[in-house]
Amino acid sequence: MGQYTRDYVNNSFLSQVRRASSAPFGPRFAVLVAIALVSLTIAPLVVELRGLSGNGGTPTTQAQTIAEGRMRPGWSTAAHKRFANRCYVLLTAELLRPGEAPLDPTLESDVRSGCDAGLEDILRSSPGDALALASLALVRAQNADARGALDALALSRAAAPDELWIALRRVKLAEPMLSILSPADAQGHLNDMLILAQSRRGVRQLAARYLTDLEFRDRIVTLVETLPAAEQIRFLQNVRNAARAADLL
Repeated sequence: MGQYTRDYVNNSFLSQVRRASSAPFGPRFAVLVAIALVSLTIAPLVVELRGLSGNGGTPTTQAQTIAEGRMRPGWSTAAHKRFANRCYVLLTAELLRPGEAPLDPTLESDVRSGCDAGLEDILRSSPGDALALASLALVRAQNADARGALDALALSRAAAPDELWIALRRVKLAEPMLSILSPADAQGHLNDMLILAQSRRGVRQLAARYLTDLEFRDRIVTLVETLPAAEQIRFLQNVRNAARAADLL
C-alpha cells in the first residue's frame, strides 16, 4: 500500500462510512464498508509492527524472522533503519556474544535472500536511504556481486557523505575490494576514510589497524599527511594509545 493510499484511507474513512450509511442498502452496508476500510489500514500496521519488533532472542532466532519472511521492513523511517541495521549486524556477526555460534550457512544464505528483498523494498520507496544502501552493498558482496556492491556503496556515499557510522561500514566493505576500485570508487573510499580520520571513533579504528596492517599503514600515512596539524597529532596520539593497549610500547 502506497503512502497516497494510506493517507486517502485515513483521511476519508469517516466520510465514506457516512455516505455508505445513507446509501440504499442502509446501516448494514455501512458496517461492511467500515470493516473493509479497517482491513486496509490493519495490513500495513501489521507490517510496521513486525518491522519494529523482534529485537530479542539469539542471532539465530532473529535471523529466522528474516529468512522466513516474518519480518519485513515496514514503511516508517524507524522500521527501515531497524531492518537495514539488523541485516548488517546479522550478516557480519558483529555483535555475537561469547558462546554464541555464527549463523548456519544455509540460514545465512536465506537471511541474505530475505535482506536483499527487504532492502530493495526500502529503496523503492526511499532510494536515498544511505544505511539501506550500505547493507545492500554487504549482501551483494557476500553474493559475489562486487560491481553491484560498489555501486550501492557509491549511492550510499552520495546520500550521506558525512555520516560517520555509515562511513565506518562503507570503509570495511570497500577495503577487501581495493584491487577492483575504479577511480571514482577509490576517490569515494578516500573521502570515507577522511571522515574517519577526523573523528574520535574513526581515528581510533584507523590507528588500531595502522599497527596490524603494513599495507594499510602506507596508505593511512599518506592520508593523514593531508590533514591539519592538530588532526595529525591526534592520530599519532591514538596510535600510541592503541600500541600501549596491545602491549607494543
